Amino acid sequence: MKSECYSAPFTNIAPYYDTLMSFVNYPSWVSYIETLLVANNIEAKKILDLACGTGTCLKLWAQRGYQVLGMDRSLPMLEICKQKR
Repeated sequence: MKSECYSAPFTNIAPYYDTLMSFVNYPSWVSYIETLLVANNIEAKKILDLACGTGTCLKLWAQRGYQVLGMDRSLPMLEICKQKR
């Protein structure tokens, strides 16, 4: 594939991503991960979310008192993430 035909992953889908993923129960997902942290005596309150997308989980972690840092390859997804702060 020629590079001029290539766009970064999720570039075109970014504006629609949250709607497309609206069936995902992110609060339950975050609760489950938090349960694993507690069960393993992990007391750290810093979360690094690689491939954070539009930041839905980052926002949920922050609401629970965690310090969060999100990284993603897609700049359009990160722009939406910034708007959720």
